[in-house]
Amino acid sequence: MNNSKNSIPLIKKLGKLLSDLYSNGTKDVRSIITMVVLNRIENTAPLQECLSEELKKAWEHSLKYKGKEVKPEKIKKRSSLMSKALEYQNQQGK
Repeated sequence: MNNSKNSIPLIKKLGKLLSDLYSNGTKDVRSIITMVVLNRIENTAPLQECLSEELKKAWEHSLKYKGKEVKPEKIKKRSSLMSKALEYQNQQGK
């Protein structure tokens, strides 16, 4: 975008969209917004004025992870009564 006057409404729309998505999103959506989208922005000053306080705070905390590799959370295996019964049945069949 060549003209900064034309980009101001777009920056405001982006800030509102990201703030709304962050406040209504799951943990995965929140981490994508902070770690992937916001940490890739070089000129942050215009966008920071348009973000919610909650998102600004999260962005500030996510900056310490910028450039570092973060492993995803491992999914815990559920152990229900039905799965235990099926496992027991399979062991008895062998």
